[in-house]
Amino acid sequence: MAKSGSVYLNGIMEGTLEQGVLVLDHLGVGTHKIVLDGEKINQLEKEITFNYDYDARELELKADPATRVIKIVTIPPNAKIWIDGRELSSRSPWQEPVEVGKVYDLEVLLEGYGRETRKINIPAKGDLIPFTITIPEASAPDRPVLTYPSNNSKDIPLGNITLKWESKESDLTYRVEFDGKTYTTKNKNYTVSASERGKTYSWKVTAVNEFGKETTSETYSFTTQSNRAPNTPSNPSPSNNVTNQPLTMTLSWDCSDPDGDILTYDVYFGTSSNPTTKVSTGQSGKSINRSNLSYGTTFYWKVVAKDSKGATTEGPEWRFTTQSNRAPNTPSNPSPSNNATNQPLTITLSWDCSDPDGDAITYDIYFGTNNNPGMVIEGQSENTFTRRNLITGTNYYWKVVAKDSKGGVTEGPLWKFTQGVPETSSSTLYVTVPEGMVLVGKGSFTMGDEFGDLWDGCRPAHKVTLTYDFYIGKYEVTFNEYDAFCNAIGGNKPKDEGWGRGIRPVINVSWWDAIAYCNWLSEREKLPKAYDEKGNFLDKDGRVTTDPSKVVGYRLPTEAEWEYAARGGSKSKGYKYAGDMPPKVRQV
Repeated sequence: MAKSGSVYLNGIMEGTLEQGVLVLDHLGVGTHKIVLDGEKINQLEKEITFNYDYDARELELKADPATRVIKIVTIPPNAKIWIDGRELSSRSPWQEPVEVGKVYDLEVLLEGYGRETRKINIPAKGDLIPFTITIPEASAPDRPVLTYPSNNSKDIPLGNITLKWESKESDLTYRVEFDGKTYTTKNKNYTVSASERGKTYSWKVTAVNEFGKETTSETYSFTTQSNRAPNTPSNPSPSNNVTNQPLTMTLSWDCSDPDGDILTYDVYFGTSSNPTTKVSTGQSGKSINRSNLSYGTTFYWKVVAKDSKGATTEGPEWRFTTQSNRAPNTPSNPSPSNNATNQPLTITLSWDCSDPDGDAITYDIYFGTNNNPGMVIEGQSENTFTRRNLITGTNYYWKVVAKDSKGGVTEGPLWKFTQGVPETSSSTLYVTVPEGMVLVGKGSFTMGDEFGDLWDGCRPAHKVTLTYDFYIGKYEVTFNEYDAFCNAIGGNKPKDEGWGRGIRPVINVSWWDAIAYCNWLSEREKLPKAYDEKGNFLDKDGRVTTDPSKVVGYRLPTEAEWEYAARGGSKSKGYKYAGDMPPKVRQV
């Protein structure tokens, strides 16, 4: 600053310090007054004393900047004042010293009214400079322009929404009014929460400048997304159109809701397309068990999803087909083992068998003395079977046919065993004729009413030929014989109607009782039974037959056999009655 001033020696200007140094000579001995002064510096005075001639001194001069007082008056008054951005401690009107030689930025502001700025130049020292500044009243800011969401927009996603607007001015404060609430921000956006579905929200923004002047935007509105229905049920298990499915299974599916709502499900299930039978209502889980399904059946199913707001979505129709019924496993593990020998004459046959589907199994049993045995038992549930009174030295063949409850059938292998002694080439059954039986030789006779004095059921008379011999009892079965049977089986004895028992012919016996007695006799004498449980004839191998000549055990004579025997068989003399002619009647 000193370079801008002039140097005075004893009141006479000697020069400047513009070059940084000023040399003064011809000063005599004594004290001299040196003054530094200029328009932009404050005057500086210093004394220097020389005590002898040719004395030299160096004097450093440092000047302070000059100041000048300015007076600031505003209209209206009481405004804040800034000089070069420095806020003064007092309001207008106010006087403030400033350094000269500068241009200053002067700013005045009256809250709620306005602001004014100007530049002031203080070139040199001098008297007070007054500045009177009229502050113009500030105007309101431009209206904010709302940009997002646009007015009347629809389907705005739920959740946080960032409202946006534009404004040409800066340094504004914005008051955001949204859904009955007010928020303040300095930014040109504000995030609010819009969480109600299908609701129309209104909003507007007011811009406020530093003077409190404000302008409000238009009022905009937008509507959030209405409730969205659940997504379509998908990803079924079992997959669509799959086959060979088990009869007990779990159906499952995937489903979600685009709004995150809780879902429930109605499940439809049936054996026809577009099933209408609802097997589950309002379940929350995404699976359902089905059991006891039918074999080889196509089932149809679908799922209807419902959200907590009442929206529904019907899934596609799915279908699957259950496995076909699997037949029982092959009967195995026979007892006695196949080709076993020296087996007892009473034997219990057994085998193993199971069903891959767990169905109940029944068995048809085939048994006989040739390799194509006949059926002797049908539909039994046990896997054992007892045979008695088998014949020594005989080969027996048997097999088991397993049947399940769904109609599946599996025929087991043919098994074989031998009774008592090694097998021989003969398969002849030798039977000892019990006492009281007589042989009736084969032959022909005229059966029926030959003389015309019997009831109509005996006519017409016709020729019958018996191609086989047979044994028949000489006498009717007595009470003693039949009572022995009743005692053996624990059965009820028939009434004798007061005629007496003993060796008298038994009465009050049904046909079923009679064949039961015959079978009992056969078993007692180790003969094959003559009847099965249905009253059919059985041959020596236990196979059903209609040929009486094939029956080995005790049986009732056929009507033809009885009449043939009564007439005398092949030795008949054409008698009308049994025995002789005319009949001999005796009291019984």
